[in-house]
Amino acid sequence: MTENILPGSRWKGGDDYFQVIQTVLVEGHTWVHYRRERDCLEFSCWTDSFLSRFTVTPQDSRASSPFGHLL
Repeated sequence: MTENILPGSRWKGGDDYFQVIQTVLVEGHTWVHYRRERDCLEFSCWTDSFLSRFTVTPQDSRASSPFGHLL
């Protein structure tokens, strides 16, 4: 499932949407850096935590992001 966590991919958690900024391999584990769309706050966590909190959004439901391009 980690193959779905791609830079630019859009995820839903609770009532918010998030965009993955990047993934980084740290000591054999993947660290996910992401941004909340409504206020551009940035967060990070391990892949397992990310996948337990968020659900990837379908490609056809993507919308304009505050970052100036389609997600």
